[in-house]
Amino acid sequence: MTYCYDIECYPNLFCVTFIDIKNTDNIFQFTIFEDINELEELSVFMSSVKCLIGYNSLYYDDLILKYLLQKIDKFEMDTDGLTKRLYNLSQEVISFQGFGRPDSVKYLKNTYLSIDLMSILAFNKLKIGLKQVAINLRWPRIQDLPIHWSSYIKDREEARIVLDYNKNDTEITIALFNKLEPEIRLRNQIGNIYEVKILNSSNADIGHRLLNKLYSQATGLDLSEFKDLRTERYIIPFKNIISDKIKFITPNYQKLYDFLYNYVLEVGQSDNKTQDKGIYKLISKGKRYIIGTGGLHSDNPPKIYNSTENSKIISADVNSFYPNIVIEEKVVPEHLDNRFFKLYKEIIDRRITAKKEKGSKSVEAETLKIVLNSVFGLKI
Repeated sequence: MTYCYDIECYPNLFCVTFIDIKNTDNIFQFTIFEDINELEELSVFMSSVKCLIGYNSLYYDDLILKYLLQKIDKFEMDTDGLTKRLYNLSQEVISFQGFGRPDSVKYLKNTYLSIDLMSILAFNKLKIGLKQVAINLRWPRIQDLPIHWSSYIKDREEARIVLDYNKNDTEITIALFNKLEPEIRLRNQIGNIYEVKILNSSNADIGHRLLNKLYSQATGLDLSEFKDLRTERYIIPFKNIISDKIKFITPNYQKLYDFLYNYVLEVGQSDNKTQDKGIYKLISKGKRYIIGTGGLHSDNPPKIYNSTENSKIISADVNSFYPNIVIEEKVVPEHLDNRFFKLYKEIIDRRITAKKEKGSKSVEAETLKIVLNSVFGLKI
């Protein structure tokens, strides 16, 4: 059986909610509070669980659950001692902020397959919590923790409020899982084809790992021989990276070109004003744009546009836009050689073939797209 789940830990209350992903009416909640100790029932329930899906579960919920099931004897202590022990562990786990694990849980093994939606989206790196996810999902009930996590739960009514909150968070996790199910299925397929464990990896991480593997296979080099290579640049004069093929006739675009040609980026220098306001503002055909360190952004007030008899709203896309620039301009990291360029071109050609023969959403085409896109903005 596969469930989405979520855990709450208070100084004198532990609760966990499981919801069946195939039948969301199947809801199971287990509590340890006052004279209620459902650890034995939880242990029996977990014996039939094949997969658990959570949000930040790799670095929180899984650790608490494994500790509870593997390290604590259900007859070892009273509920007050048990909840306090779990609460202290919870605070210790949180203090690591996703960077490592406490020694007490570091070597515990999963008895189930674990899927962490936060890791798949790389939201752990961006510090995006489940509440923000709920807002993006337009979830009807956005709720902060109803009782502060350090408080002692006074009675069963307060315990019920926490359980209800716990259930709502698990339902949000289910909604997010439903959105991400194709991504999870793709990770399973990629893992089986390329023999890599990437179920909880973000797209960027998948791309890096597969590119490393393909480069190692193409060159005969061991990963250790190239994975830490870097070309350090502390200043980047834009005139060194602007293609000679770029030409402008329109005066305002030529002015933009001149500005960028003479611009020098100081790597690692953070300027909040530059980040907020950009390095250059451009007006073109009545529209304002800001060019910043992150790229080109529209700077216009929100507005609704509708197609008319005289105008249409269209969306244009260029196949493998950035990868083809790499090939056209023969971009190769300075510390690597043309074997990288050759491999990168082969991957583009393989993806084009896969799209033609198997469709743009085939596993091979999607995988190679992830690999191709993984090099942008990456220090390689």
